[in-house]
Amino acid sequence: MIIDIPQDYDVVIVGAGTAGLTLACGLINQGLRLAIIDKDSESKAPAIRLASVPAYERGDRVSAITQGSQQILENYQVWQRLAKTTLSPFECMEVWEEGSASQLIFDAAETGQPCLGTILYNQVLQTALLTQAKTASEVDWFFSESLSAIQRGPSSILLSLASGQSITTQLLVGADGAQSCVRQLAGIAHSERDYQQEALVATVRTVLAHEKTARQIFLPTGPLAFLPLADSNLSSIVWSTTPEEAKRLKALSEIDFNSALAHAFEQRLGAVEWSSARLNFALKTQHCEQYIKSGIALIGDAAHTIHPLAGQGANLGIADAYCLANTILAAHQKQRALGALYSLRRYERERRFYHRVMGAGIDLIKQTFATKSSFLVNTRQVGLSFIEKTPWLKNYFMRFAMGIPRAETTKLML
Repeated sequence: MIIDIPQDYDVVIVGAGTAGLTLACGLINQGLRLAIIDKDSESKAPAIRLASVPAYERGDRVSAITQGSQQILENYQVWQRLAKTTLSPFECMEVWEEGSASQLIFDAAETGQPCLGTILYNQVLQTALLTQAKTASEVDWFFSESLSAIQRGPSSILLSLASGQSITTQLLVGADGAQSCVRQLAGIAHSERDYQQEALVATVRTVLAHEKTARQIFLPTGPLAFLPLADSNLSSIVWSTTPEEAKRLKALSEIDFNSALAHAFEQRLGAVEWSSARLNFALKTQHCEQYIKSGIALIGDAAHTIHPLAGQGANLGIADAYCLANTILAAHQKQRALGALYSLRRYERERRFYHRVMGAGIDLIKQTFATKSSFLVNTRQVGLSFIEKTPWLKNYFMRFAMGIPRAETTKLML
């Protein structure tokens, strides 16, 4: 137990990724003293790194930002900082199974929206978030810094940094990814499951234009997605498969890889003419039973990770940040302790329930499409056809995936 002293900060955020910076943008200019700690140096931070090689040639990762997330980013004056040339809105989405005539086609026009979502390079989004957060004078930045210890007091937390410096805060937020240091130091347990899959990502150029349509095929080894980029013939791919197959695909020559990719995608966009460097990463899911402790909250990948087949990772982190920002501001306005459990429970209750539903749904889809049972193969094909031919059900799925509100409520369905 430490002796309480006046806090240096109201909120300290560890992690300057998408989730952490979104939270910062939601809290600036609200009379709060903020600090952000990130292990990278400012000159090397992914959000502001300058590179001579274009992002599409490096095969940088992208995210499919939903309409709901876009609305949050607009409210935080972040979306306005994105150059239109960096945005790749997509209007349709096609989903089908290898060798099957059944497919789902989602069209934004059916919901009255201009697009289903926007494909955006993660680095571009982080740059806009960082630029917006840096407009506030009440934020202190600790780059090239990390936590080494935390010690709780009655109304504050003492943070010991790797540099030897110490600071205090009412609320410590872990936005530091799947291997969260904050989560470990706080002693928050989490469950983890390895999908025994790897995702291979790259940028490719195809003969046929993507026509602003996102496409995903379910293969026996996992889903393969083509996400349309600003150039009409460029797409970012996410190919989920077995570790052995991912290793084989990564080792192929560009010509052989392009051929294998076009074949797996059933030539929907014709031949693949060019592909960037290929990156791969293991697919795991993890979830914390607790998102909060006294004086501590977790957001984004620090609290949960899911399979990328639904493309919701970044959106879940943005929604976490939005919900926690609102929770913090409500407590601040009522002059309640920001780190008190009674102040933070609203955030945990709302987000943990949603993540469980989302995670269970994604696992169900993955397992359903992974089975080789002839009965389930026929059942899922009938199911795809049923959804495609049932307008209200199809519209519900689209609106849910887009993160837009239902007609009867103004609350964001995030």
